Amino acid sequence: HLHYTLRVGLLIKEFGRRVNKPVELVIGKPIPHEKLAPFGADSRAMMDFLRKETYALSPVPVRDLGYGFEFEDRYKH
Repeated sequence: HLHYTLRVGLLIKEFGRRVNKPVELVIGKPIPHEKLAPFGADSRAMMDFLRKETYALSPVPVRDLGYGFEFEDRYKH
């Protein structure tokens, strides 16, 4: 993983490149509570499900990029 300060710096640089440029959005249908309820006690399974559903919204197939910073060891319970 990259150092936190470097990641933030790269993120700021990316934001700067995108200023005053259009951003494409895809908003899907709401996910019914009944579909989310089985994941209530398992936050990892919930995030995996939501990640899959989010990637499925893309008009162009998205390669699974794995987990990001938020899933590092210090955040696991």
